[in-house]
Amino acid sequence: MKLINNFVVFVMLLILSATVIKAQEDEQATGLEFTYGADLVSRYIWRGGELAGKSNPQFQPTVNLTYSTENAGSFSFGIWSSFGLKKNYIETDFTLSYNISTDFGEFGIAFADYHFPYTKKKFFDFKGDGEGSHTIEAAFSYVPTQEFPIKLFLANNLWNDIPNDNSLYIEASYPFELLTLSFNAFVGTAKGKSFYYGVNTDKFELTNAGISVSRAVNFTEDFALQFGLDEIYNQHLKKNYIVFKISYFK
Repeated sequence: MKLINNFVVFVMLLILSATVIKAQEDEQATGLEFTYGADLVSRYIWRGGELAGKSNPQFQPTVNLTYSTENAGSFSFGIWSSFGLKKNYIETDFTLSYNISTDFGEFGIAFADYHFPYTKKKFFDFKGDGEGSHTIEAAFSYVPTQEFPIKLFLANNLWNDIPNDNSLYIEASYPFELLTLSFNAFVGTAKGKSFYYGVNTDKFELTNAGISVSRAVNFTEDFALQFGLDEIYNQHLKKNYIVFKISYFK
């Protein structure tokens, strides 16, 4: 999987180089925004696999700090957690990301640190080979146009994978509106053996296909909740999931 890791790093370096050039050419305007929210989900499905145990409802709060410029993109730092309501499961993810809109579409790069406190490993344990308490992932996203906002997403772990256990994950998704509902159709594949995706072959395996539907309900002028339903199918594991979600964001 070293070739895959090198490819991911190469792509990110290209985007960073284009970003520096654009930042030098454009006049910058700054803006700082703090947002927060939370989801309540009937079960935790991540890229086609069920985490936290079967049918274990989760409370998932998040906070984000975003620094935006007028023409040179935006930087974000986010903290997201998931707490099991029935069984002992806690996950906390730290994400640093950068997004920029260009004449060729919208590009994004991100580094995510996955941490699992329920494993009882010390927070500052940064050992590799699956022994440490932090797994680092690099991700790249691209949306060609706003008129046809299909999103392409690529992710790969860079640190703390189990030896000889690593998958490249690729996903395409497409959001659209119909009547008063918001939809998002998606299909994702993983290539390479991986504990995280439940993949045991070296081929591309369809692990995450489905559709999400949601609708926001305004209770007052300043308070609204979003209700959603996900239908997810994992062809590789031959499993189907239905997830109910209630979300609040400010």
